[in-house]
Amino acid sequence: MLVQLYKSLVRSHLQYCFPAWSPQCIKDKAMIEKVQHRFTRLFPALRSINYEARLKTLHLRSLKERRHTAYLIELFKMIHEFTDVPVSVFFELDADKCIRGQSIKLSKPHCRTTAGRVCLKRPSMHHQSTPSKDT
Repeated sequence: MLVQLYKSLVRSHLQYCFPAWSPQCIKDKAMIEKVQHRFTRLFPALRSINYEARLKTLHLRSLKERRHTAYLIELFKMIHEFTDVPVSVFFELDADKCIRGQSIKLSKPHCRTTAGRVCLKRPSMHHQSTPSKDT
């Protein structure tokens, strides 16, 4: 019962728009993960085991894993043109250098600024500021 409440009320707020606002600093990532860490310690029987084992027992994934999944989903949407943002905005597609039987290879263009590096990690951020085709 508590796990269902956590998933629906707390985790949904922590995950809202992960690809757009995902924290870049390690301390911010740790602070967000600490919320789930505290929740798993609410169960007296699980307090003595480590965090990863508690997550496995409660059938939860870490928020870091969920962030990575959200990034991959956004990338999939871009590659298969399910969004208005083309994949070429963030990555270079190289069909000539296929690896292990894959049809395309993605590579990030070199960035000299911190802002460019951060934006490449968060693909949906630009999607939200992109004007719609109707206007």
